Amino acid sequence: MRFAEDDCREGRRTIRARSRPRLQTTISVLHAFSFYGSFLTKFIKVAFVLFVSISDSSLLVVGMTLNVHFHHGGQFVDDYGTYVGSVYEKQCDSEVWGYFEIVDIITKLGYFEIGSILYDFAGQLKPLTNDFDAIEAANWARTTFKVDVYVVHTITQPYYVNMDEAQPEPMAENENEAQPKLIAQPHNEEAQLESEVESEDSAVDVRFGDFEDEVGLHDEVGLNVGLNDTGGVVNELDDDVQGGAGSKKQKNKGGRPKKNVDGAPSKKRKGRPKKNVAAEQQVEVTFSEEESDEETLNLRKKEKMVVESDEDYKSEELVSDVDSDNESEEGSKMVYPSFVMPKSMEDYKWEKGTKFSSKAEFMNAVATYAIHNGKDIKFGKNDKIRCRAMCKGGCKWFLFCSKLPDEDTWQIRTKNDTHSCILRDYNVKLLNSKWLGKRLVPTVKENPNIKCSSICTKAHQKWHAGISRMKSYRAKRAAIKMVDGSFKEQFLRLHDYCNEVIKSNPLSTVKLNVQNTDVVEGQDIIVQDYVDRPILPSFQRLYMCLDGCKQSFFKCRPVIGLDGCFLKGYYGGQILAAVGRDPNDQILPIALSVVEAETKDSWAWFLDLLVNDLGGPRLCKTFTFISDQQKGLLPAMEELLSGVEHRFCVRHLYNNFRKKFPRKKIKDMMWKTALASYAHAWQREMKEIKATNDEAFKYLIKIPPRHRSKSYFTFNSKCDTLVNNMCETFNSIIIEPRQKPIVTMLEEIKGYFMSRWTTNRSKFDHLPNGSVLPNIKKRMEIEQQSCRFWFCRLAGQKIYDVVSIRTSDVITEKYVVDLNKMECTCRK
Repeated sequence: MRFAEDDCREGRRTIRARSRPRLQTTISVLHAFSFYGSFLTKFIKVAFVLFVSISDSSLLVVGMTLNVHFHHGGQFVDDYGTYVGSVYEKQCDSEVWGYFEIVDIITKLGYFEIGSILYDFAGQLKPLTNDFDAIEAANWARTTFKVDVYVVHTITQPYYVNMDEAQPEPMAENENEAQPKLIAQPHNEEAQLESEVESEDSAVDVRFGDFEDEVGLHDEVGLNVGLNDTGGVVNELDDDVQGGAGSKKQKNKGGRPKKNVDGAPSKKRKGRPKKNVAAEQQVEVTFSEEESDEETLNLRKKEKMVVESDEDYKSEELVSDVDSDNESEEGSKMVYPSFVMPKSMEDYKWEKGTKFSSKAEFMNAVATYAIHNGKDIKFGKNDKIRCRAMCKGGCKWFLFCSKLPDEDTWQIRTKNDTHSCILRDYNVKLLNSKWLGKRLVPTVKENPNIKCSSICTKAHQKWHAGISRMKSYRAKRAAIKMVDGSFKEQFLRLHDYCNEVIKSNPLSTVKLNVQNTDVVEGQDIIVQDYVDRPILPSFQRLYMCLDGCKQSFFKCRPVIGLDGCFLKGYYGGQILAAVGRDPNDQILPIALSVVEAETKDSWAWFLDLLVNDLGGPRLCKTFTFISDQQKGLLPAMEELLSGVEHRFCVRHLYNNFRKKFPRKKIKDMMWKTALASYAHAWQREMKEIKATNDEAFKYLIKIPPRHRSKSYFTFNSKCDTLVNNMCETFNSIIIEPRQKPIVTMLEEIKGYFMSRWTTNRSKFDHLPNGSVLPNIKKRMEIEQQSCRFWFCRLAGQKIYDVVSIRTSDVITEKYVVDLNKMECTCRK
């Protein structure tokens, strides 16, 4: 047993000894993998990001939010290793991310002069000068989840330099011959400073001695700090420089500046601009005799300076077109063009940075461009802050416009203004009725009745594009709406319009009736959904009677025609009109009303106002009314003017009569009953109708003869008319205004009244006093021609017996004329 145990122990020792090197090797391999694995992971990660940024540098994830850190108000230390300053964090949308967006944000931080903009890319600082750099910085944010932007500021403090001696140049005798003076360029191993003086209102006065001269620098000297091509810093002096005599003298050897006037070493100054600068700073400048004139000339060309003298500048002309107060703050801010619609956008070239007052203006400009060039362009991304227009059919043309922060202005950020599509598209989708309606406004003003087919033809001739008939109809309707105004908006201005009519026509009557509650099934329901919201009344009726119309009617025959016609507008309605006859037997509009429908209530409301305007019910009962038996008119007349003479238009009576009795013989008999001037003649004609058609007789006998026959008319009106043609004529005149909104319609009707009154007045002025008006004179001439068929005999004092001598008459007519009473038994 002991030997067996010893053998086991020996075997375990052997196994341990053999496995120890393998275990150590395994541990070493694991350590190596652990070390190189982390390094390899970082390398793969960086390589992947670099590959993505290089291969996809022009693309950016849509809808991505960028966490941007703006480092500003400081400077770099340790050769761009660390930036000491303030940090401003902002969440930016990738859709509007770009160079202009970055410049706008930095400008709103208060920096109007920017030396340069840098961004961190894989641990390196790279200049950010365009949109591609901005997209590259944003792509790097996929890994770091942020974008670091560094602002290198300009310097407005004076920079002190020592200059080598040079031969003085003679001073110009006058200000017009002044030549640019030189300020030397210092040499630095880290960066080369290039100073440029650009001032139009300030100057330098340099006085030279025999060997040593002094130049003093006064006022503020601003330095714009940026990066040159070699990576150095460039300082540009862009404020006022003035020369003066100094108190110390100093020389430098070798031609390089070493110290300033106070003995302090020359040093670059960076950071934010300082406002308070010493009033007087002096620097001694000496020139080396070893420098040649060629070096001085080359240096002068390189500096590109313009130097003048404040003391010698006596001219009052304004050299600069920029205000000197704003020159330092806004001089370096880029100004972008604003879009102005040209006459034709064919072959129009879009400019990056163009500003639009609104998104609607941008979309309208794109639509006009697409139609004029025959390109089928559509809008892709379109929301409150961005809008992208792109060409269909695989074309690479596109425009991206976005809204500027805290402004209503929109600006083109990126574009590709080259079309790869060659053929012209005949059916452009952006040629819609809204766009076409705006272009049809001048045409509709000249010709409101233009046909839709003419619109289609003109669109094809002008833009080489096709539109449907329905699209042309909608465009015409939109143009009419722009010309005449909206129906809904004009109802809101009715109160103002009524006040203006009364103001311009003092004794006129204008009544506006509104409804303050919603009527549902005969019950008044007050709107209580929005208590704080004011309840706007709804339009119900409007009545207008001009004073000129009333006064004219009082001088004419008391005959009034009543009629109604429908409105062709969006909300419908009816026009009720009262029309008389003027002395020339033509239309004389008296009053009109716009109501919701022809009902008893609406007619009663209209007649009540009309009767009050014409003198009251007692006087109006002596008038004669003629109508077409409109709905609700007869009960309203019976209620307000009971017993008044009311005639029915015979033409409208026959239109209803011929539906049952269409024969011409019955028609002639009916008109004979209407034209019968005395009762016996009417009875004779009615007997003939009964003998011919008993049903026709029963139909006509139901209508009282006082409404439809001359034999039963009174003599008060001095008018024997049987038809209501005056109202029909008035309805045909206002057929076009009836299609328009209510204010436009009323204004055009009122304008017709004024023009008609003016025309009739001018015609009447040319007639001699006491002359008969033209239409009445024509009627008298016709009656004179018919008198030759009548024979008269004196039967008493001013009483005559008149007999017809026409051979065609079956029955000999015989009447008595009494000139004392001015009557005739024929009642004509």
